[in-house]
Amino acid sequence: MLPGMYEFHFELGHIIFLGGFMTIGAVIGATLLITLFRSTRIVTVPGGAKENAEGDLHHVGHTLLRPLAGGTLKISLDDLGTRLLGRPDRMRLPEIGQRITEGTDAVKLWREQSAATIVAPVSGTVVATGGHDDKWYLRVLPDATPVEGGSLMGAAKVRSWLTSEIDKLQAILSSKDLGLAMADGGEPLPDLPSAVPDADWQKIYSEMFQNS
Repeated sequence: MLPGMYEFHFELGHIIFLGGFMTIGAVIGATLLITLFRSTRIVTVPGGAKENAEGDLHHVGHTLLRPLAGGTLKISLDDLGTRLLGRPDRMRLPEIGQRITEGTDAVKLWREQSAATIVAPVSGTVVATGGHDDKWYLRVLPDATPVEGGSLMGAAKVRSWLTSEIDKLQAILSSKDLGLAMADGGEPLPDLPSAVPDADWQKIYSEMFQNS
């Protein structure tokens, strides 16, 4: 019984029905707009761990180690590390044939004026280098086969650890009233520096990547 439809009359009962109908429509529309707005700010399911291949190990400095044929390891940033940097503007990688030592500086990535120092998750010899578009930065022949423990985690522990790291990042951002970039239980946007350009990214990189 809407205006222009059969049997609609501007009577009290019809007007009350129309008001209720419009109220429901407004609530639904507002809910859809809020959902659309939030979806442009965050995604709501913690990620990263579900994408691990069997045998992958996470390092607390936000690197991911993937075993390859021949005993080498492909070293990349993990899911959260990639989101923290987006696309680096420039990078400094070790030379092929150079040795790296676990827990020491191995890779340096810049995003504008802020630099993230990535520590070596294992000791070994660099046999190849990549970059952002390759989705990995180093291929290393380790001195010994890495195993879970200490600074290295397998799939069973990664999800809870990533959740705590996201909570830590949210606390840093919220301290500068930048909470819109995150949500409780959610994960950050794919390119956080673009989403939150006013954050102290040098401080964030120092706190998030230097975890060894």
